Amino acid sequence: MLLREKLERVRAERRRLYEKRFAEGFAAGFAESYAEGVVEVRRLWVPWYERFKAAEERGEPFNEPPPHKR
Repeated sequence: MLLREKLERVRAERRRLYEKRFAEGFAAGFAESYAEGVVEVRRLWVPWYERFKAAEERGEPFNEPPPHKR
């Protein structure tokens, strides 16, 4: 019984470490993907918004659809 208990403890510890590493890797991957998405969204929206505000200041109509509707 002692060997089985030790084996179970070792397996449980390995499983815990694997789950911890998986969670850390997932979190890091998610954060990186999120950051890339933010950069992409800003790359599309900031120029559009600047054109929109410039037209608004000049009192001109602005008919260009927003980036998410193209």
